[in-house]
Amino acid sequence: MRVSKTEQKRIRGKFKEIDKDIRSGKKFRSRAGVDPKTIAEALKKEICQKFVRYKTENRLTNRGIAKILRVTEPQASQILAYHFNMFSLDFLVDRLELLASVDLETKVSTDRLKISIA
Repeated sequence: MRVSKTEQKRIRGKFKEIDKDIRSGKKFRSRAGVDPKTIAEALKKEICQKFVRYKTENRLTNRGIAKILRVTEPQASQILAYHFNMFSLDFLVDRLELLASVDLETKVSTDRLKISIA
């Protein structure tokens, strides 16, 4: 099937628009806004945020972050979309250790299940 040059140009423009939205932090079909119900979920969400920040700051593709984390591209997409319930906490911590620039210092606030990893 052949696609006209006009259609190719329109598609490229759409991809650039989506890429711009992603780089600006706009989330698509993610669970980023879901409040965690347990401490484990809060930790998983915080770890996923670290991966998203790392990917954005280093201008990586999903394939690039997947390679670094030693996961498949679909798994990387699930992690970056905050589908953390599909992964164990151990699995996510193991992936986090692969990012050499991350220092693990956790602060847990049990009143609102707010956890931050510095």
